[in-house]
Amino acid sequence: ADAMVYDAMAAFYMACASFMSQNYGAGKLDRVKKSYFIALAYSFGLGAVLGGGLLVFGRQFLALFTTESAVIDAGMKRIMVMGWAYCTSAFMDCTIAASRGLGRTIGPTVIVILGSCVFRVAWVYTIFAHFHTIPALYLLYPCSWALTAAAEIAYFVFAYRQSVQCLQQRDALARLLLLRLKQRDDLPPVDALVGVPLGHRRRWRRGYNQCDELCRPLARWRGCVWRRDGLTRQRAGAVQHSLNARLRRQNLKNAFQLEFAVQGLHIALVDDVVTTGSTVAEISRLLLRNGAATVQVWCICRTL
Repeated sequence: ADAMVYDAMAAFYMACASFMSQNYGAGKLDRVKKSYFIALAYSFGLGAVLGGGLLVFGRQFLALFTTESAVIDAGMKRIMVMGWAYCTSAFMDCTIAASRGLGRTIGPTVIVILGSCVFRVAWVYTIFAHFHTIPALYLLYPCSWALTAAAEIAYFVFAYRQSVQCLQQRDALARLLLLRLKQRDDLPPVDALVGVPLGHRRRWRRGYNQCDELCRPLARWRGCVWRRDGLTRQRAGAVQHSLNARLRRQNLKNAFQLEFAVQGLHIALVDDVVTTGSTVAEISRLLLRNGAATVQVWCICRTL
């Protein structure tokens, strides 16, 4: 019964993570919240219906697997606890999926390990050890779900507020750049945007690439293609801001690889801050060597 209920509810969790990530990437905050609440409502409702069905038709369901009345009675003891509790797990699992849709994975994972594993072990050695009854054992499931759900919801609220702030800041900076570009009538229209890539380790630590966050709205507003994975960093190297100009150029030699055809295209290379220009110069040479017609460098800040 558990697998039947969990798998059916899990369909809405996967849909929640998918739709939330898509809408968050598109900057549609109203749809982000709507995706969460709709998935939560459907998964809660499905859990309530299936759990209620087991409460009403539990004996008939168990009779499909056994004819022994003692086994059916034991199964009903579990169903009487779990039947009404399945729907409460939606608050935990759907909120975990929502946080993952925002790109947060470590926090929800730690919370669910503490709430659904550590807490249950503690329950067995305390509550169950004291009462020594089957209902006391089965009650650990809804109690751990409720505790984990409360923590996951608190974390999701925190993550959502941070994500909203990040989107607002991203769009504000991208709008400033867009206004500046509109003042330049001498620039040819671009065919594709490419952001300066981060190394895998720095991307993992930061959780995002700030250049991607600029490219996303700019591509939408300018009506051009954004090649998110069009440029990759082959090796991390030292952090650029810790090096002088000569070492920066050496550090970037053969560091980037082009992942799409640029023959005859007008490319805009997007970076947040340009200091010595070593990074954008290296990438520009790579693009031009591979046949790009022109390369423009768009940045928020240029240090002098």
